Amino acid sequence: MQTLNFIFKISPFKRKPQEKTDSKARVVCIRRTKTSQSPRQVSNLLQLPTEILDSILLEISDPKAYLNLYRVNHQLRNLASNECTRRAYVNNWFSKHCNNEPDQAPELIAYIARYLRRHALQDRCLEKYTCFPLSHQPPIWQKYAIWATIKRPRRIMTFWRSREYNWYPWMKRYTEMLAERTIASDDNWTVDNVKLDLEDAVFAKILYDQHKRMENSRRGKGIRPEKARTPLGLYLLDWEERRRILICLCGRSEDHLDG
Repeated sequence: MQTLNFIFKISPFKRKPQEKTDSKARVVCIRRTKTSQSPRQVSNLLQLPTEILDSILLEISDPKAYLNLYRVNHQLRNLASNECTRRAYVNNWFSKHCNNEPDQAPELIAYIARYLRRHALQDRCLEKYTCFPLSHQPPIWQKYAIWATIKRPRRIMTFWRSREYNWYPWMKRYTEMLAERTIASDDNWTVDNVKLDLEDAVFAKILYDQHKRMENSRRGKGIRPEKARTPLGLYLLDWEERRRILICLCGRSEDHLDG
């Protein structure tokens, strides 16, 4: 899982320029928060039946913690990396944390992850315009200056405005990694049924954490979190409009010109 290392190196959603941080303080923080289990504890854990271990893995709240199991020993790595177990964990995580519940994150985050995964191997999206004809340039996107990239899935995920923030190279590298790791399905996979994997959950957890911070900072002020003028709030607004106006028909049999 070396290809996922970059996910932990760049902190997105911060305006440029970044404030300098004290490297010594960061080291101290890491040392204080790092925990480890003794070989005996790990050995006792691995003596449990596989069915129970699978159930325990499904309840891990942080995909990065799940990913760290790969480094404990070969037995845990084999268990956690099993495709069935891994995908069950990912599906469970998204259903629990990206479900529009008041104490969780919007389902839109899961849609973003599915959209990026679905379009990782292609440069264009077959779309159905629901609110305006092809020749019309909607005012919302005139303001956001993203119309030139609207047909490029690997660029639309960042949006033009995101170049203001230091998350742009992070998002670029993430989508490049998806292109390397995604295998096209033989079936008609769509943005609704595309299979997500662990890296998608890691990506979504970053958005989830930022959403929770934004929600907490705006609580009590009568402002919906997704409407807040923060990098993440604007990012979600962009995606919300795109999902509402442009229906992705990739993998579907219906004619995108109908209606």
